[in-house]
Amino acid sequence: MLYYRFAWGHINTVTNGYADHLTNHPPLQNNDVRTCFKQNMISVFTQSPPGGASAVILSSEMLINTVNDNDEITGVIEHSRVFAHHAMFRVVHLFLFNHNNELLLQQLSPQRERHPAAWGSSVAGYVLAGETYEQAATRRVQQELGVTCDLHHFGKTTMIDEGCKKFITLFLATCEGPFSYDHDHIAALESLRVDRIRQLHDTRARVFTPTFLHVLDFYDHRT
Repeated sequence: MLYYRFAWGHINTVTNGYADHLTNHPPLQNNDVRTCFKQNMISVFTQSPPGGASAVILSSEMLINTVNDNDEITGVIEHSRVFAHHAMFRVVHLFLFNHNNELLLQQLSPQRERHPAAWGSSVAGYVLAGETYEQAATRRVQQELGVTCDLHHFGKTTMIDEGCKKFITLFLATCEGPFSYDHDHIAALESLRVDRIRQLHDTRARVFTPTFLHVLDFYDHRT
């Protein structure tokens, strides 16, 4: 269960601002984008998520931006249709280190459709339509781990994922927790040194997501 903590005022701003110039994207050509944002992307969640704050819950039809080869926005698409349309899109990854320079890893739930039970970045997720990379990173760390932290932009990389080109922006932060997470979405958390992560991968003692391994290589080559 993913909790979306944006204020309603921000949702309305995103909805109205992007609806004006994204209505001609082919996957949504016959839809009113304002309606899509409010009816398909979100629904009100009346109970309290972990941490006790009120929130809204993302539906399976959340909208994300499509982009071109220069990472310029070209339209919107339902995230569930990205791979079928071979669309280019944006994601964020966060590497959270503790003061022992250990990287927080997240194990995906065994019920996940893609890469079940694999280990990956501290935080990762789609950049929703209307968001910047930084806004998406801030939102995701709050959603997934229940914390806020000072994020530092590290850089951007690209990779091919099931025939789609995705742009990945990596942020770094130092955070000791404590972390509060949804056990239906995240199976476990563990902090390890990067050399230990490499050892676990090389010996095949642990399965990691392809995107995490790509982002880890990107990080290693620039540090």
